[in-house]
Amino acid sequence: MHKSVAIVSSKLFLVLGLAAALAAATARADEVPAPTEAAVHLDAATPPAPEQVAAGKSIFGRQCARCHGFNMVKRGGIAFDLRKFPPDDPDRFVHSVTKGKGRNMPPWGSVLSMTDIQALWAYVRSNHEDQ
Repeated sequence: MHKSVAIVSSKLFLVLGLAAALAAATARADEVPAPTEAAVHLDAATPPAPEQVAAGKSIFGRQCARCHGFNMVKRGGIAFDLRKFPPDDPDRFVHSVTKGKGRNMPPWGSVLSMTDIQALWAYVRSNHEDQ
């Protein structure tokens, strides 16, 4: 009888330890601040580097294409056509990405890093319809 109590106790201890570790990891993740609009400075005048555009395309494919379409081309729907996004308005881009656009677009500020947002901006700028 004592042996089964010891087994149950050890399993309970293991489960409680895993729960505590998970709670601690979640708390640390919540402490990481989202990039602020002021922290992401995007230069609208300097052409983006090809590597940054490629990184932005990859991020776009994972995070944005579902709503904005493959290569920023989506027929129908409510998502903004990013090929028409003003290439000289990086602050608006950062605000839209980090804070979202009401019910039409969720905020991505806690998901994407500043580097990710800069790469996305490079990709969007490189695909502006006037180019």
